[in-house]
Amino acid sequence: MTLTPQDDWLELPVAADAGELCAWHLWELGAVAVLERPHPDGVLLVAGFVDPDSLATAHAMFPSSVIATSQQRWGDSWKRYAHAYSVGERVTIVPAWIETPHDACDAVVVIDPRDSFGLMHVTTAMCIDSLCRFVDLGAVVLDVGCGSGVLSVVAAMLGAREVHSLDTSADAVECARWNVERNHVSDRVVVHLGGPDSVRTQFDVVVANIGGANALIEMAGELRRATKVGGILVLCGLLDVNLGPCTQAFAKWESVSAAQSDGWNCLMFRR
Repeated sequence: MTLTPQDDWLELPVAADAGELCAWHLWELGAVAVLERPHPDGVLLVAGFVDPDSLATAHAMFPSSVIATSQQRWGDSWKRYAHAYSVGERVTIVPAWIETPHDACDAVVVIDPRDSFGLMHVTTAMCIDSLCRFVDLGAVVLDVGCGSGVLSVVAAMLGAREVHSLDTSADAVECARWNVERNHVSDRVVVHLGGPDSVRTQFDVVVANIGGANALIEMAGELRRATKVGGILVLCGLLDVNLGPCTQAFAKWESVSAAQSDGWNCLMFRR
């Protein structure tokens, strides 16, 4: 079919136990957001795409999907499904276009992800849980693949005195800088364009929430050099099928903890 600038998102009904795997494929195909809604057959995945070619590829990969159209771009259309959510007892993430709930936690982080990753995904929540455990007052933190900047802002609000945020996407860097300013933590958070190979110092806590084991495995040496002796490395964005190879690549590290949610995994190591 012919796509037009109004072709904003894909709706894909799947069985409940296939939701996370299909969502991962949609992220890999270029989705800028993937939301899950109840559906009589299990769940309905609503995936937004900025690039029409990526949308067409995803539609071809999932023939049962439907391309929905709107007079608005996906960047505006999907927002009506967003909501605030709390992670543990300390952090509440609030989309920038809604009001902060009355029962919000002490650390309220207001985020507009634009086209970048980082608002409501389960891996974001697991990383925030890890930061709540390991970021002490005065810690120095590195956020690799910062996306919207949500984890960097959270780290600063939890007491980090210095946070360095990295992303290889210029759009993500711009988005993260906006969110850092919006949350009044620019005195502690610096956003850089680049990967961990550009880092020349070491950190108390390093967090890398990057989809796919291959990228994390390729970064293993750089992540080790960036982590202080005794420091903590948090790896996230791993599906169950990728857990084994990534665990093996970091076998020389001391395993501290692990978390799993909806088929996604978060690994925590100490150098």
